[in-house]
Amino acid sequence: MDIFRFLDWQVYKDSKALFKLIYGIVSKLPKDVRYELGNQIIRSSFSVILNLIFPVACYRVLYYFGG
Repeated sequence: MDIFRFLDWQVYKDSKALFKLIYGIVSKLPKDVRYELGNQIIRSSFSVILNLIFPVACYRVLYYFGG
């Protein structure tokens, strides 16, 4: 079984590309906006990636350690 099979998913690749795009846009914002609103935008876009990976990680823990 491939441990990191999500790396091949198109939705994972697209979410990484979206994160890079958003990070680039936020880095061009004025400093006062970047540290307040920009931080929240970056965290929420990174959350998309983590929400894709989390179920896979939980399954791995249950599979390997029983549950």
